[in-house]
Amino acid sequence: MKEKLKNINAVEWLIYAAVFLIPLVFLPHVQSVFTTPKLYLFRVITLLIVLIWGFRWLIHKRMNVRWSHFLWFVFGYLAISIVNTILTVNFWSSLFGTYGRFIGLLTFMNLFLWIYIVIAEMNSKEKIIRLMWSFVISAGLVAVYGILQHQDLWVNVYTWSQDPAERVFSTIGHSNHVAAFLGTTLMLAIGLFVITKKGWHKLVLISLSV
Repeated sequence: MKEKLKNINAVEWLIYAAVFLIPLVFLPHVQSVFTTPKLYLFRVITLLIVLIWGFRWLIHKRMNVRWSHFLWFVFGYLAISIVNTILTVNFWSSLFGTYGRFIGLLTFMNLFLWIYIVIAEMNSKEKIIRLMWSFVISAGLVAVYGILQHQDLWVNVYTWSQDPAERVFSTIGHSNHVAAFLGTTLMLAIGLFVITKKGWHKLVLISLSV
């Protein structure tokens, strides 16, 4: 196990950290409690990965470029977004997005780069399984926080615009989004349960799924 962890490079750790931390992070003392911290953490991690790639290129004078046919569709969407931003009547809103949502060209570029990062780095079954585990464990913590929220325990020390005990939004920010996130990761948990061979792994997955 220790040897496997030693073989994980910095970029892989950052990918796992993003998948694990972004659903969990929120800052109650900013105006956009959930979106702003998640988005900025996403951008910081992406920037760190790009910097690491840059250092790799400076040291080794080469980069391992991987391409997928799926990226053509993503690139096409990004190209359309760039044209829309240039021709829009409100350039700055199209570039940065409106406050609270931030769905602008910069976010689309970040997502495009992230898709490429995952395709380039998650190039083995073992890495993809670790990525799935990161999702599932994070979702388990989101669910636990939501249960505590629903029971009106210590997690509700903040002042919310709605009662979280009635409609749980956990660390995600909206009850519908929580349900979508947990539903998606439940499918990943089922997949991991099928392919894993270790009994205690299966026990953890059952606990997280429940």
